[in-house]
Amino acid sequence: MNNNETVHAQTAQAELKERIKSIPNKMGFKIGEVAKYVGVKQYVLRYWETEFEALHPKKSNNGQRFYTRKDIEMALTIRKLLHEDRFSIEGARAVLKKMKSQKSQIQPIMEGTTQAQVVEAHQPAAELVLSKKTPAPTAEQVQKAVAQRERELHQYWSSSVDYLIEEIRQAKKRLAGAI
Repeated sequence: MNNNETVHAQTAQAELKERIKSIPNKMGFKIGEVAKYVGVKQYVLRYWETEFEALHPKKSNNGQRFYTRKDIEMALTIRKLLHEDRFSIEGARAVLKKMKSQKSQIQPIMEGTTQAQVVEAHQPAAELVLSKKTPAPTAEQVQKAVAQRERELHQYWSSSVDYLIEEIRQAKKRLAGAI
């Protein structure tokens, strides 16, 4: 990662942190409020609920979604992973799962953990990597990694196309209703 990428990543992380801090102190939020706050359409939030088990707002008796502050934090994190970090749905799921499993070991990305703090917390592993005592990856490992990245990219672009198709459908409905 070059200096520009590092600065951009730190800026994006700081912006996310500020955005999370600025979430209003309310008991609950309706889907329209959350969609505006997160910067996505309501149907995107509903889709994310089906893809990410960590995003699960409560529903009232009449079926209306009731989001908590924690749900909004999760939606902002998912948006960052998908839109800014360019993870596929599958990749973002894996990151969230890893964050959840390592929560007691390291702070999640939203808390602004620096690379130096992570290295310090995991000094033995860091020393092993830095001393280059680990063997170079085999050709098979490289092929598997490349194939995995190709699958992630394919899924990302497929979901992007699906997203655009849904945007077009919604625009057509709005136009049909206006005529």
